[in-house]
Amino acid sequence: MQTRWTDGELEVIRRMWAEGHSGAHIANTLGDAGFNRSRSAVLGIVHRLGFVRDRVPAPEPKPVAPVPERKVKEPKAAKEAPRKRAPKEASPPRKPPPAEPEPEVVSAPAPRPLSPAGGVALVDLEHWHCRRIVAEQPYRFCGQEKAFGTSWCSACCERVFTPEGMERMRVGRKPPQRVKAAA
Repeated sequence: MQTRWTDGELEVIRRMWAEGHSGAHIANTLGDAGFNRSRSAVLGIVHRLGFVRDRVPAPEPKPVAPVPERKVKEPKAAKEAPRKRAPKEASPPRKPPPAEPEPEVVSAPAPRPLSPAGGVALVDLEHWHCRRIVAEQPYRFCGQEKAFGTSWCSACCERVFTPEGMERMRVGRKPPQRVKAAA
């Protein structure tokens, strides 16, 4: 990374900036001359040293073809006298809304099957299964129905969390603390 600007670089920047060249064009010119400077570096030094750009006259706008004037037609209502509306006829009485159908009685969902004694394989896990690992090689999971707000069933939560952690979980404050395994 270069930190110092040479007098030659500064002179090129001052001259090209005054001529109206962009920062990117100046940086490319410096790069062709062997100085590796970025557009941002060029614009930064221009700003810090206060170089002034001569007013470059703005390009003359292209002539625009005149828009033909549109003839405005008088509305028909202006020629004729305004019409009066006929009075509304009495509408027939409204029909009462249809009676709401009786709500369907929904039976309780079928009870979920208990997990097998050896646990549930990873590929067989459902969204409602407890995620506590009960066997390794191959991994087997508890598989009982999860307790609300946790990934484990209530029995696994009682084995893993302290009583204070269980209370916090029930109240919904901080996450439960894990019990350290006995050595």
